[in-house]
Amino acid sequence: GAADNHSRIRVAFSGLTFESDHAPYAPAAKPWRFMARAPTDQATIDAVLADVPPAAVGYTGLFASIADTLDGRPSAGVTLEDARRSIDFVTAVYASARSGQTECLPILPAHEYYTGWTPE
Repeated sequence: GAADNHSRIRVAFSGLTFESDHAPYAPAAKPWRFMARAPTDQATIDAVLADVPPAAVGYTGLFASIADTLDGRPSAGVTLEDARRSIDFVTAVYASARSGQTECLPILPAHEYYTGWTPE
């Protein structure tokens, strides 16, 4: 196990890395860092983020999302479609790591891991 207690989500792309705060079990509690690989791109990223309102987290965010849905407003809640895409992505990562081959999304019912997999 780790020497300290923290949570972190870090995702790296070819030109952008983003990272959550390190608060234990609450990676969405504080703003994330979005870092451009090329310093000249940072201003563009900062401009896009300036238009993104802060999101409520925990029960506050959950109930605000439920209220938005009930009132007919767009909701920030995770949909079943969002969940399916996340499961497809993780399935593709595991399948690609095991086979060394490129995987296509979405994962279709004929895929070997469509009905389940376990990390090795």
